Amino acid sequence: MLEWASRNPFFPFRTFVYVSEGPAKEVMDLTPVYERAPSEVLRKYGNRKFVGQATIKDLAVHSAAGVGTTVPLLKTGRKPLTSENDKVSPWTGIAGTAMIQDMRMKGRLDMDEAKAVSWAEGNLSAPVYDLLTGKGEVRL
Repeated sequence: MLEWASRNPFFPFRTFVYVSEGPAKEVMDLTPVYERAPSEVLRKYGNRKFVGQATIKDLAVHSAAGVGTTVPLLKTGRKPLTSENDKVSPWTGIAGTAMIQDMRMKGRLDMDEAKAVSWAEGNLSAPVYDLLTGKGEVRL
């Protein structure tokens, strides 16, 4: 798929790329809470740069240069959504990053490792803080 997209002249090079732990169809079954469509949720994940971002162009350039890159790794599941009166709905979130080289996945990084790599590469849009309180952990 990546090889085809990088060579297709009509495919938008600024399209975000994600790797899914499960079938891609499950990612698109997510329940958008504030957005109109699941694709808008994925676009916002890319724009917000939670653990960096990757586009078709990034993969083509890195592949041509013979170097690897990281791509956000999505995880799907079912969670109760407070905005839907705790109704259990399909959910998709970022679980870390996949390490890609030669258009193949070579490994994965969990969220903490992915944030560290993204920070080192200058790909985080805003700092992420973890606060430990007496009642638990808060992520900002």
